[in-house]
Amino acid sequence: MSDECFNPRIAGLFPEGFELTSVGRQGWRGVKNGELVRLAASMYDCLITIDGSMEFQTNLSGVDLFVVVFETCESVPAYKFKLKNFSIASTSSFPGNYYRLNITNQE
Repeated sequence: MSDECFNPRIAGLFPEGFELTSVGRQGWRGVKNGELVRLAASMYDCLITIDGSMEFQTNLSGVDLFVVVFETCESVPAYKFKLKNFSIASTSSFPGNYYRLNITNQE
């Protein structure tokens, strides 16, 4: 699941086998981070965000969800280059943890 800040143009770049929905599609726009994490954990394994401050504001202890924070740029090709690493993030991350994926302007 992606939060409100995540660029929807990126959704189609995830590797095959990843199902991505958004906060908007769930009807959760405007929900604060703590509540969003709780709601997402009830339905999903992972929350994707570009909100770098989330890990300092929202404690994931006891939450059955991990959060991937995309340290981002606006370049869609940069996402395409780095999303191959997303499968590594999703299989090596454990619930209750944050994982940072740095997206740079590499093409």
